[in-house]
Order: sequence, then structure tokens, then C-alpha cells
Amino acid sequence: MAGAVPNFDTVKVGVCDCFWRPTPTNADPDPDEIYLGLTKGGCELAYTPNWYEIQVDQFGKSLTESVLIGEDVKVKVPLAETDLAKLKLFTHTGTIVTSGAKEKLTFGRRPGLRLAQLSGQIRLHPVAMAGSHEEDVIIYKCVNKAPLQLNYKLDEERIYSTEFAGLVARLTEAQEIAYTESGYLWQIGDPTV
Repeated sequence: MAGAVPNFDTVKVGVCDCFWRPTPTNADPDPDEIYLGLTKGGCELAYTPNWYEIQVDQFGKSLTESVLIGEDVKVKVPLAETDLAKLKLFTHTGTIVTSGAKEKLTFGRRPGLRLAQLSGQIRLHPVAMAGSHEEDVIIYKCVNKAPLQLNYKLDEERIYSTEFAGLVARLTEAQEIAYTESGYLWQIGDPTV
């Protein structure tokens, strides 16, 4: 483009802080947001629209149209703070067993667990933005679907790698009217807009 002036302010680098808000329940209709703590290796968000490609005999293998048939949003958060409370937040098949002040997390569950009941909202806030939320990313409803893998190594931190998959957020009737075409999965930008 002739005469275009580059804007170096739009080149972004840096880490983000991650926050989790459990889905409201009757017992806790307005749960507090939980800071997930330190990360190691950087967070990654991937948004993938899924398209059905229409082809007709008369044009062979040439693409005649693409139709949106779904969308996926995922965010990987490598948690460096691997205390039992953090593990329990996102190992949905685990059960906390308590005896006095002692706790353990046990695994082994029968099939049929539905994850939507364990979902929550995740918010990524770029640290460089300080008090401004104009670049925050929010996945409205998501669950961790990553396998639990803890590395016990001499020269590495033990990282709990999570991967949150977005679910369609069921909206109230008023929200349905406002968001008839989009806005069911996630957003980027100022959440007060």
C-alpha cells in the first residue's frame, strides 16, 4: 500500500493472567473469579470455524460454496502452581477425600459423567494491559479436557497442562434476542461493551 504508515503499537507480545469463574449454582449464584496463578510455557488460544464444502457434479471437484457448520474454541493454559486445590478444579473425574486436615485426590469413575455441569468461564488478561480490559479474551462456558500429566524431573517445573474447550453457552431469553447471530462461545475485547 502506497503511503501506508506502519503502526508499531499493534504488534503485541507478552504473557497473560488467567482467571476462572465456576458456573453459577443455586448454592452459589454469583461465584467469585479465581486467579489461576503462575504459568510456564505461554497460553495459546485456537479458534477454528468448521465449514461444509459444497460441490456439485456439474463443476467436478471445484468448490461452489462453504457453509459454517460449527465452531471450536480452545485455550491451553500450562499451570505452574500444581497444588491439590488447582488439580481438583480441572480434573473433573477426580474426587477429594478429606480426613481431618489431610486430603487426597482419587480417580476412577463410571462412564456417563457430563461435563457441562462442571463448566465455567475462563478469562485471559494480557499482563501488559494492566488495568485495561480492552484485549481480554473470555470463553463463556468451557471445560478442561486435557489428560492429567505431571512430570517429575530434576531440572523442570512440574506443569499441569490444561486445555479448555468451549461449549455453547445457553443464554437467557433477553440475551438470545440480542445475540441471535453470534456470541455463544467467546469474545475478545472490552467485556463491558
